[in-house]
Amino acid sequence: MIGEFHFYKIIKANMLFIVINGVFAFLFLKPPFCTQFLLVIYFLWG
Repeated sequence: MIGEFHFYKIIKANMLFIVINGVFAFLFLKPPFCTQFLLVIYFLWG
């Protein structure tokens, strides 16, 4: 059970890292796929 909790904790941290990187990319690069990025964020939070 401890290993399983640790596994989910790593997944959560990785998703948070991806979200933060996406936010920085959206703020500084303003990529044309920002709509797709927002859909991904909506899917993660939904």
